[in-house]
Amino acid sequence: MKMKNDLSAMKRSMKTVVISLTAVFFLLITASCAAEQDNSIADADDSYKVIQESCCSEDGTGFTDLGDYLIWIDDFETADLESAVSYAQIVSDNTEGGLCTSCVKKNSNGEVLVGRNQDMEISQYPAYIITTSYGKYKTIGYRYLTGDLYTYEEFRNEGYKDKDFINLLAFSATDCMNSEGLFIQGNARESGPAFYNTGTNPGKTRARIDMISTLVAQNCATVEEAVSFIENDIDIYSTPQKNEDGFTEISYLMGDATGEYGIVEIAGNQIYYLPYQNGQANYYLNPVCNAIDEDGSGYGRLERVLEGLEKIETQEEMLHHMEKAMWRDMVLYADCTYIDDNGTIHFVDDKGNPIIDWRSDIYISMVEEIWGSDELPLSGKSTRWMMAPENAETVVELCKDLFVKNGFKEKLLQYYDGNEKPLRDVGEIMTTGLQFSVNCKGKSVIIRFFEKEDSTYEFDVDKILK
Repeated sequence: MKMKNDLSAMKRSMKTVVISLTAVFFLLITASCAAEQDNSIADADDSYKVIQESCCSEDGTGFTDLGDYLIWIDDFETADLESAVSYAQIVSDNTEGGLCTSCVKKNSNGEVLVGRNQDMEISQYPAYIITTSYGKYKTIGYRYLTGDLYTYEEFRNEGYKDKDFINLLAFSATDCMNSEGLFIQGNARESGPAFYNTGTNPGKTRARIDMISTLVAQNCATVEEAVSFIENDIDIYSTPQKNEDGFTEISYLMGDATGEYGIVEIAGNQIYYLPYQNGQANYYLNPVCNAIDEDGSGYGRLERVLEGLEKIETQEEMLHHMEKAMWRDMVLYADCTYIDDNGTIHFVDDKGNPIIDWRSDIYISMVEEIWGSDELPLSGKSTRWMMAPENAETVVELCKDLFVKNGFKEKLLQYYDGNEKPLRDVGEIMTTGLQFSVNCKGKSVIIRFFEKEDSTYEFDVDKILK
């Protein structure tokens, strides 16, 4: 009887051990899964370089090299606008831009989301992240400068020595967000006498058209305030280009934390506000300006980026949405062209799928840089001439020469494989330098760079500008 009781006790004990071991096993499995999940989340986070606090140089140079041709300038606690304007007139070639595309929408949560591509020239010069704290509102901004100033290597190795240049940087951001969530970005427009701005408000504080993003962000909390500031409080003039025959004009897309957004265009000393426009490229939206805009471009890029815009709900979705209109991808995957029955020129991929409508996305100055203006059948021709069906075959053949026969595509392929020299030696060849994705209410900016390798930075504006 005693033996029987002992066996029963042993069975009960074994059962308890098995249950306990099973429980431990499931706990270990659960913990392992949780750890794997945490690791996957960490891995996902690692793809973004999250920057929560304002960088401050530890070596006393006044800047931090973030890599990828990106320089973070220490916070500007003071700067002088008048001196910056005077110095900018001396270095007038530092504002030449390229092809840019942006779009904006309000999602179902009432958040204004902005997407932005900056298609710029490949050059030896750095991009800058700039913070200011001396205005009414603290700001964080971005600027890519071309021109005969500091190359990336010079800046990284020697630091900066020209105080006037550093003072100019304080006002030079083309894309800005402030501590209130107001975001403003500039896109290039037509140049020429019809659009040239000698001054929009004589007697007011004078500023170049490429300084407006910073000044607006420093002084305004909402789009409504920004439009009033541009219309009434500042005298805006155009930026000379280095050939001295043309001028850079810029229009501004703005959004704020309250859910308002719109576009301001400036031409011929006139200011046009277009509320709730859903995007912009490199042509005027205002019908008065558009009617005389012979060389505007970006119709195809903007059309592509507006496709499916209504489905975008998050900042991350907006970032990837902008890939549809990337100049880089359009060039890399455009192997041949065709003309449709209406005479419209299309680039297609190797499977024959259209990539972009090139009616007005042929960048003539880039073509001229490669060939020399005297040799081009399109020299001096306007975009409207290129869009005409009877001229389509000429444009198609020129495009084939540019992207295939002249080796431009091959240089781009080498560039994105890590060999930068072929493109940097040529200079002034367009490619997508970066993408922006912005949440105004969330005060968040994501910037994706394409120098050397893809790098994505996420900026928590509240924490940076605290």
